[in-house]
Amino acid sequence: MVASGDDNDVKTTAKTTGLRYWMERALQECEHVSGDFSADPVHDLRVALRRCRSLADGMIAMDPERDWKAMKKAGKRLFQRLGALRDVQIMMEWIEKLAPTANHAARTHSPALLPSAGTSSDAAPAAPFVEVVGDNSRDPAARALLEILKAREFEQKRQARVALDEFDRKQWRQQGRDVHAVLRQIRRLEE
Repeated sequence: MVASGDDNDVKTTAKTTGLRYWMERALQECEHVSGDFSADPVHDLRVALRRCRSLADGMIAMDPERDWKAMKKAGKRLFQRLGALRDVQIMMEWIEKLAPTANHAARTHSPALLPSAGTSSDAAPAAPFVEVVGDNSRDPAARALLEILKAREFEQKRQARVALDEFDRKQWRQQGRDVHAVLRQIRRLEE
């Protein structure tokens, strides 16, 4: 297990961390994101594209003769459009987490729920059951901000769709093959 296990570990690592792997992963994530541009697939595609671009930067240092900038540029527009969408999605998530509901705000500021002088300050008061009904109980400012962000999200999804449609997957796949050939040559030089 010592010698052969180490070899298998290296091969497994290479399959999940190399530039070719992330280029293929970007193509897979394009398929996932194309359905509805929800937050998690958008994030995953951006991660794959970012890793491809970062690894290409490293390759420029090792192999300045090749046109690594073309590969980086191929995913740049899609990466940027998804970034604008992702920013809006993150803001919406934070508002959902941070904006108190009206019932929650009333409950936390109610003098009846504060400990009285005769009780221990360590004991937390029992919170009454409060039914929260959608955004109707949310702070009006938070509701307004969410509506603005939902409109922006719709527009950003539209722009991301255009960028995804413009993303030349055939060219990206060919660049992935070219990358693989270059990496094989570099490995041969190392031996």
